[in-house]
Amino acid sequence: KHAQAADLLPLGRALGVPAPSASPATPPGSRAGWGTILGEAFQGERMVETIARELAVLASESLLKALGARLAAGAARDGGEVRKLYLRYT
Repeated sequence: KHAQAADLLPLGRALGVPAPSASPATPPGSRAGWGTILGEAFQGERMVETIARELAVLASESLLKALGARLAAGAARDGGEVRKLYLRYT
């Protein structure tokens, strides 16, 4: 999700969308518990959803608006699934 958000950032900047604040990821080489891993996954989904929603609102072309809406819906769905997993394992 961080890679997807990074792919969308240049387009967001071109449209004047401020970059969302990212939560710090687990340091490389350290072992995180499931709660941390799922929490980071959920934050990643929220970041992609935020950028995509802004794209859908600010884009002037109908294809970009549709793409942003589709990305936002997918990220919201995925975020909901991650949330369910988190609740199941906590």
